[in-house]
Amino acid sequence: MSARSVLVDGREFAPGRGTGISRVLEGLVDALARSGRIGDITLAVRLGCAPAALAALPGVAMRELPRSRFAAEAALALWGRGVACLLSPYAKLPPLLRGPLAVNIVHDVLNITHADYAGSSHARYARLRLIHGLRRADMTWYDSRWSLESTRELVGFAGRDPRVRHLGLGGGFSPDSEPDDESLLAGLGLERGYVLAIGNGRPHKNLGVVLDASAQFGRPLVVAGCPEVLAARWRAAHPTSRATWLGAVPSGALSALLRGAFCLVQPSLAEGYGFPPLEAMASGTPAVVSDIPVLRETSGPAALFADPRDPAQWARAVASLEARAEREARRAAGLARARELSGAAGWAGHVADLSGLLDARG
Repeated sequence: MSARSVLVDGREFAPGRGTGISRVLEGLVDALARSGRIGDITLAVRLGCAPAALAALPGVAMRELPRSRFAAEAALALWGRGVACLLSPYAKLPPLLRGPLAVNIVHDVLNITHADYAGSSHARYARLRLIHGLRRADMTWYDSRWSLESTRELVGFAGRDPRVRHLGLGGGFSPDSEPDDESLLAGLGLERGYVLAIGNGRPHKNLGVVLDASAQFGRPLVVAGCPEVLAARWRAAHPTSRATWLGAVPSGALSALLRGAFCLVQPSLAEGYGFPPLEAMASGTPAVVSDIPVLRETSGPAALFADPRDPAQWARAVASLEARAEREARRAAGLARARELSGAAGWAGHVADLSGLLDARG
């Protein structure tokens, strides 16, 4: 066993599906591999799910996980005996894990605390997994101060070594147009200048407030990432709204989708971090976000803020961007905020933390 070898739980990767957590893993593994401060990295993934960009990195190997969840967790626990550290992108460390150091990430606890999920058998099970992960992990990263405080309020502690680390941004976002942008947008049936919302459509994403405001935007509202079964519920609840529902968007088209937008709206009632506004900023697109603590923390003053319960505020915020001076000011501020989280600098805290943990083990 290498004294600095790391096994990474890569179950989040799936063909044709990009999630916030999979983007976190891509950026983090890339930064760790390029840092020169970590040993060999093994990314445990399911068959056919290895990201090509990570597989091509020196010092990164792929290992195939069994298909079932229980067999995969058993495999992770077994393989963990041969490495210095297991890194999980969730607070769900394998119950049978023995031996190596362990690091996990808490993005949020909404699957336990949100009114639409609280009290369910799934929420109770998730709470038990969270407690186990916090007790077993040698270090726990939190995406935001809000996620740390929410966890501490929920279970009474935040782990043995809790650290708040804002997430880095991937390198695939840029304000510079690509040659295939127009064809990608045309393939989605879009023309530039729409108001864009990105999210999985669950209740806490609060799409209703922008659906109710959509008639006042003066521009088409486009919703990406929401499965049809949830989109149908939003349409039924807001029958007079006007929106184009794209469903899942291929990861290769996301940058073009963001660049083509007039602005991005993120009306969430709660988040653990909030990737879409930052990715929009990195793409040169202004963001209007809910006035909630976590989005003030992560988006900073570059975003425009609106009450998540007041459609009129969202309409006014979007309308304010029609003024060229305001739009250019928000664009410049957003690009500056995105630069703080881009490249090696965006993951420097995570790399230093893990390197220090391995150093302490000796």
